[in-house]
Amino acid sequence: MLTRLIAGLVVLLLAVPAHAATVVIFDDKSAFLSSTGATNASGPIPPLGSGPPPPLGFLPANTPKTLRSVTFSATAGLWFGVVGEPEINWTRLLPGHEIAVNGVERLDVSLAAPVFSYGFDFVEPQFGPNINAPFVDSTFTVSLFSDATPVGAFMFNAPNDIAAFVGVWTDMQFNKVQIREIIGGIENEFFGMVYTGDRPYTGVAHAPIPAALPLFLTALAGLGFVGWRKKRAA
Repeated sequence: MLTRLIAGLVVLLLAVPAHAATVVIFDDKSAFLSSTGATNASGPIPPLGSGPPPPLGFLPANTPKTLRSVTFSATAGLWFGVVGEPEINWTRLLPGHEIAVNGVERLDVSLAAPVFSYGFDFVEPQFGPNINAPFVDSTFTVSLFSDATPVGAFMFNAPNDIAAFVGVWTDMQFNKVQIREIIGGIENEFFGMVYTGDRPYTGVAHAPIPAALPLFLTALAGLGFVGWRKKRAA
């Protein structure tokens, strides 16, 4: 069990079976996309104006909604950015509309094809609008499955009132994701667009070369050359 703190995103890797994947966590979307090769799998979250009324924008419990290659459902039902009329955004921190769960967050995601990476935009409002209950700082588990077989899992606690990002990269494929709020209440958290990729994690670091490293190597080579000249002269 390993605890990591990544730029404010608290991550705890969970104990999983021996065949579990290597799990690499990201809170930086740009780094996630460049490292994994992931692309936008859901597209923009649309307002659900054609759902079963009343009210508009609501899907009942365990009713799936597919956006491109991503299918969402929740045991408490889902809101897709519209409460009656007019259309509203749950939060201004993310572009377009978002998904909110109608209760404690238990979000199920199915993917049209197996992937190695999965990421999503996320907001936990503490002082922002559209909070429907007293604020509780939430902690979530994210579990990855290949059909019914567990692949990996971790917990996260994102900073509040910012446009956060949570991404995971593995060396084993998965096609289902379960997001569960294990600490928190029925106050809203908001889920944005989803990004997936089919490039496996290989354990190769993709860290950029420090800017000072070329100068250091040049100086080191110079010192070696001077030492060689002195040795040859002697």
